Amino acid sequence: MNKNDNLEAILNLKLAEGQDAYVASHMYSLAQAYGDLVSLEKPCIPFAIYNNEEVVGFTRMEYDMS
Repeated sequence: MNKNDNLEAILNLKLAEGQDAYVASHMYSLAQAYGDLVSLEKPCIPFAIYNNEEVVGFTRMEYDMS
């Protein structure tokens, strides 16, 4: 999979019923990660989570540079 395939797979993920009360949407999280990256406020690395060849989740890691 290339990065465009990863993006498409992440954007097609659906939260299970009730999860939206605990986590942001994938689109919002990716947009926030991009904003953090270009502002250099908090370096952020997004990750697709795989089960074999299938994207099953998304997470991101931020770190505080202070």
